[in-house]
Amino acid sequence: MICALATITDLNNQTEETETKFVIHPCKYYVGFKLNKNSGKKDKIVQTKVIVTDIHGNLINNIFIECKILGSGKQKTEDQNGLTIFQQIKDEQILTNISSNKDSVNIDFTPKLGK
Repeated sequence: MICALATITDLNNQTEETETKFVIHPCKYYVGFKLNKNSGKKDKIVQTKVIVTDIHGNLINNIFIECKILGSGKQKTEDQNGLTIFQQIKDEQILTNISSNKDSVNIDFTPKLGK
């Protein structure tokens, strides 16, 4: 168990303090995910890089990676009476690849929602 405590004293010598506790435990694999850009557009490829490492940061080979892309929004349509309604729509994609011990692997996707 790790306990982190922060104490701040302001110009009036008033003190505020906060504390948090959490458990640190090692994992067999660590996954890093990086978007090449911070935003994407409908029907335009979004490029990503993914790595799998051990606790020391060494790249691990031949690990199955599954990435789920979940998007939701509303689509403007008309009902049978010609009135405008907004329907809930979803974009769900499951993308896979195998990790490499040479470099990051690409898991690119194309958003189906947005502008």
